[in-house]
Amino acid sequence: MKKQTLSLSFLLLTSVAFAQINLTPGYITIGGVPAQTNYGTTVQGSLYVTHNTNGSKFFQFEIWNGRIATTGNWCVFYNTQRNTFNDLAVGAVFNYSDSRAKTNITPIKYDFSTLSKLKPVNYQLLKNLSGETDHLELGLIAQEMEQVMPELVRTDKDGKKLLNYTALIPVLIKSIQELQLEVAELKAAAAK
Repeated sequence: MKKQTLSLSFLLLTSVAFAQINLTPGYITIGGVPAQTNYGTTVQGSLYVTHNTNGSKFFQFEIWNGRIATTGNWCVFYNTQRNTFNDLAVGAVFNYSDSRAKTNITPIKYDFSTLSKLKPVNYQLLKNLSGETDHLELGLIAQEMEQVMPELVRTDKDGKKLLNYTALIPVLIKSIQELQLEVAELKAAAAK
């Protein structure tokens, strides 16, 4: 009876607070929005969910066969059915790069000679543990990158290596600048 009273109190409170939680066969809607037939739960407005057991500060949201999880500074898009990381498709990615958030700023130590140590490869990413593969991709191997530029590689709690491809951009810029300087010097020498 106590559980029913609490449930009824919650529903009355949310109704008074204009939360508008509607339960229909197969669907939950929050916020007075009509149910989207291809989604089990439809939410309109802001949704704040927190989960903190034993101080872990880990949040996981599972949809279809995928998972979006955050822990610490990591946000993971993972396919639980295939046991692989999901692709991420966005219009643009902006990295936080404000000078006010940085300290100990020094020129990078990597240059054109560093790029020559990298081994770009083609590969097919495993879709699942049975060895099924996906389409042909190109990239670098994190274990090899770790030997050349260790700052670009992280290891997750399961020992999987992740590579920060974005951090290669400053090295590419510096390498192009070096090559441009060399071209200008060669042109000047040839003009004499």
